[in-house]
Amino acid sequence: MLPHLLQSLFLAAAAFLGGIINSIAGGGSFIAFPALIAAGLLPIQANATNTVALWPGQFTSIAGYREDLRKNLRLVLPVATVAAIGGLTGDDLSRFTTAANVTAKATKASAAEVTGFFGTMFGIF
Repeated sequence: MLPHLLQSLFLAAAAFLGGIINSIAGGGSFIAFPALIAAGLLPIQANATNTVALWPGQFTSIAGYREDLRKNLRLVLPVATVAAIGGLTGDDLSRFTTAANVTAKATKASAAEVTGFFGTMFGIF
């Protein structure tokens, strides 16, 4: 029972910290995704969970910046197009990648990102 409780507390703390970081400057996935991987989720499950957890914040950001988006529609459309192309390309590439390969790369990348984030935030690096 205790390991399950500790894991739940760990994930709750990571979600809370990730939410705070997202509300200030974005990038809460640098905390939440590695925490989900550390908790034993497969990379695809961790990515899906992390993405679903971010949706409410994305919708509130869109609502908050609605007027700015309308004023800058000329800039929004090219950025949205590039994002759509990147998403579709990533989807196609994910079909040729094994879960073990993604786990190894995601763990290394996440560790480097978290280290760099905290190093920058606290002036360590």
